[in-house]
Amino acid sequence: MALRDTLEQRGVFGSVFCPPATPRTRSLIRLSLHAALTDTQVAHLITTCLDPGLPPTVVPSSIGYFENVLGA
Repeated sequence: MALRDTLEQRGVFGSVFCPPATPRTRSLIRLSLHAALTDTQVAHLITTCLDPGLPPTVVPSSIGYFENVLGA
């Protein structure tokens, strides 16, 4: 829940999934995007998710994709 709270403080909202909806050792946050988002909004989402200040247990599964999008 710490990740969700941190993301919400930064204006990024997602749905939390915990066991039994996920494997016992995993929880997930699902972020839903849509075609009406601006480039600025998508960039904010990506940079927020890549922020090293997020709770230390976070390992973005798509970090390589984010870095390619941002040209990092």
